[in-house]
Amino acid sequence: MKKKTKDFFSLGERPVHNPCRLMGCPADFPVPDPFVLRFLGTYYCYATADPGVNVFTSRDLIRWEYRGLALESEGEHGFWAPSVIYRDGRFYMYYSSCRGAEFEWMRVASA
Repeated sequence: MKKKTKDFFSLGERPVHNPCRLMGCPADFPVPDPFVLRFLGTYYCYATADPGVNVFTSRDLIRWEYRGLALESEGEHGFWAPSVIYRDGRFYMYYSSCRGAEFEWMRVASA
């Protein structure tokens, strides 16, 4: 018998199992280097991908829906480890990527 607890990790009394299901994606869809931002009651998960940065949304941190690429840039590849901050009405995404034969560079995009 499972003990029901109310704490941060159980999100109430509902059991939560990892990995969480990603709606609209194949079951084996990779989500490496995830970064999660909460904004106006919605969670946004940004993840390493190629040819850009994948984004997923959730209202409860359990059910996630794939929203496509949050960022892609012509000529860039090898996107890695995105993170996003919100400041003074703008979003800033810090990430790493390559151009051509270049090694990875830290970059920033804003919206």
